[in-house]
Amino acid sequence: MLVPLLLAAAMVYTALPRDRLPERWRSHHEDYSAKLRRVSLSQTWNMYAPNPSRGHAYMELSGVERSGEPVDFEENSDLEDGWGTTWAGRWSRRDVWRYTLVRRINTTSRNRVWFLRGLCVRADRRGQDLKEVSMARVYRRIRSPKRVRAGKATLGPAKRHRREHKTSCNVPIVREMIAFDRQRRGEAVEP
Repeated sequence: MLVPLLLAAAMVYTALPRDRLPERWRSHHEDYSAKLRRVSLSQTWNMYAPNPSRGHAYMELSGVERSGEPVDFEENSDLEDGWGTTWAGRWSRRDVWRYTLVRRINTTSRNRVWFLRGLCVRADRRGQDLKEVSMARVYRRIRSPKRVRAGKATLGPAKRHRREHKTSCNVPIVREMIAFDRQRRGEAVEP
């Protein structure tokens, strides 16, 4: 019984903020923490949340028809009313995909490319003739508890990421996808 209590006390001691300890304990605190890390006995927040979410991100989709008319997508409704704080606990399959598409926005994602191509097919199915589709990321940071207690809103202002991901609906692979979709639905396929 004594050993578990001593281990627990040691881990709690090393987790205490160094600047809040009495001056004479600070040097011992660092030495002791290093020794416990060497044998993998450390207690930090990263054990429980190694990469916690720091905000919400949604995609902003836009398209342009061949006639030049802009096209809006229903996924953009998240930009208006999707900023609640409990969204992460109620994910549907579609929510998981939307989250995946806006992660690591500075890198090229095959999932993102194929999603945008799929939007071209979906638009054709609805009778729209799109020229191109683009996606941008809109992000709102979760404010610190200290700022929220001071009266600030839980989420900060929306920020639109500079990089947009675009795809043309006129490339051969997309035209083949549209032709296949039409054929599968029993519609006439353009030559």
